[in-house]
Amino acid sequence: MSSININNKIIIPSENGDSILRSALRNFIGIPYECNSGGCGACKVDLIYGEVKNTYPDSVSISDRDRRKNRVLACQSIPLGDVEIGVEFAEIEGGLYRPGKCTGVLMEKEYISTEVVEFSFSLKNDVKYMPGQYFMISIPGVGERAYSVSSPDSDDGVIKFIVKKMNFGKFSSYLFNDFNVNDNIILDGPYGHAYFLENERDIVCIAGGAGLSPIVSIVRRMEKSRSDNNLYFFYGVNQIDEINSDYISNLLKGIPASRCDFIPAITSRQEDWQGEVGYIHEVVSRCLEDFSDKEFYFCGPPVMTSAVQKLLMIEKSVPYERMHFDRFF
Repeated sequence: MSSININNKIIIPSENGDSILRSALRNFIGIPYECNSGGCGACKVDLIYGEVKNTYPDSVSISDRDRRKNRVLACQSIPLGDVEIGVEFAEIEGGLYRPGKCTGVLMEKEYISTEVVEFSFSLKNDVKYMPGQYFMISIPGVGERAYSVSSPDSDDGVIKFIVKKMNFGKFSSYLFNDFNVNDNIILDGPYGHAYFLENERDIVCIAGGAGLSPIVSIVRRMEKSRSDNNLYFFYGVNQIDEINSDYISNLLKGIPASRCDFIPAITSRQEDWQGEVGYIHEVVSRCLEDFSDKEFYFCGPPVMTSAVQKLLMIEKSVPYERMHFDRFF
């Protein structure tokens, strides 16, 4: 077992091949991060002493200047012995759960569309998380990927994830084609900052394509807790057949129609489509009349999350603390 000296103030253990980031979070030490996969660059730290194994040496989020300054990605750096790092601490919000590892067993695959499936797993351990958070899912010999939860909680011993099959995606292809009922996965989590806050503000959920999963988790939590909040649910896809009306109707059945607006959109005009057309941030700008006193939750491809963030911050002056999202690449 190795140790990590943080800012020459705190020493924590690092075991079981954990990265610097995961070791810190398991000890409730805040290091800035978002994707946990080496893509966003939010978790850069200064490696002052010791050596690490870099599990993603080709990450574009580390520049040559970073390397010259001996900066590393905490989420991709596994200590090889004792190390010392320098980092600006991030606040750990109250009420969050410490990440840990557990095993899940596949119970069911529910097809939302031909390329989007909701996977349901029974849990062998007690797992707690906030709706909207994500887990790192690993399969030995296949790899590890971050997937957002779609279930509201795990009180019934079941956890769910909505996954889109990606072209040339080794991990998602395995889940779709080779992963069967009763097969095991390893879950590590929860992680992420885009979790549901229960307050009196109206809720605006914005999902783009594969970003549906955390939004479903939040909506299900609202339904389960009998929330009185108004819900504005925007869902943007490329093709009409990606919108499963029965799935959405079942999802929203517990929220009174008087408090729920569901606004689906496709990116370009198609025959037999009478709904909104355009990129989802454009649809939100056009259809949402009042941006004040609302909590915004959004998830989707990087270009979509960047466009939504720009819309909210620059064009609509929404305070940053009312925007909840995690960047994935």
